Amino acid sequence: MKILLTDTHSPLGQALLHELERQPYTLLCPSNEVDWLDFESVSVYLQQHQPDLIINALGWSEWADVQWQQLLIGSARNLAKACAQQGGIPLQLSSYRVFGGEQKDCYEVGDRPSPLGVVGRAFWDAERLYDASLDKWLVLRLGWVFGVQANNRLSNTLQALRSGESVEAGSDYFGAPTTVLDVARVVVAMVRQMLCGANNWGLYQYVSSDVCSELEFVQELAAILQETGDLKGRIVEPAEQDALQGSAVLSNQRLLDNFGVKPRTWRQGLGETVRLWLEKNPV
Repeated sequence: MKILLTDTHSPLGQALLHELERQPYTLLCPSNEVDWLDFESVSVYLQQHQPDLIINALGWSEWADVQWQQLLIGSARNLAKACAQQGGIPLQLSSYRVFGGEQKDCYEVGDRPSPLGVVGRAFWDAERLYDASLDKWLVLRLGWVFGVQANNRLSNTLQALRSGESVEAGSDYFGAPTTVLDVARVVVAMVRQMLCGANNWGLYQYVSSDVCSELEFVQELAAILQETGDLKGRIVEPAEQDALQGSAVLSNQRLLDNFGVKPRTWRQGLGETVRLWLEKNPV
């Protein structure tokens, strides 16, 4: 069995690479061999290598800028079209940001997306490209994702608090923080079942088992920094809640029902994660 991983450079891509390298599959990781924004390049690569499953994390970011949005949509468009012609099943990583307009406490898979910002619309556009072109496809939506690498909710918060800056965190904005390693675990569990013949196509969602407010998550990080003597900044509540945020809590039920994947808590090992970040980012 051949698995194609499109992204091995981002924190999420690196976590997926680490987990997939331990699996008994042929792993394809093209670097400069494919221009993901060029259909002919994508089509030729798929024709030559014939992957059974394509995991696409290109352009995934909670705060994707214009360039990342173009990569997100462009890669999804070309993969959907190429898979329709050459074969192969795509597994696209998406985001809670497809929601927001409904202001619900928890979003189900069947809820209609209503993104409020350009990033959410980009994710939703990418999702719809597969449904329009293919019968067999998978989309996995994720919530807040963090790791020790740069530019995520944990690393940005730690950097600010250690540098003496103020960090805004709302008590009425809720999510279920998930580590990049836990996301990789879930993806591999799905992959193993798909390659064994499971026919569970369509939309899925995954977040950790513990829901918390943004304020609670930041307070947990501040408490660990206090213990290590690295806390210099302070936490402040925003004067006004960002209307673009909404809730980041997703229902895991369909993933549990179809793949038997159980969510894990983000609290376990958080202290170790923070200390690892401190080691990797000395003052």
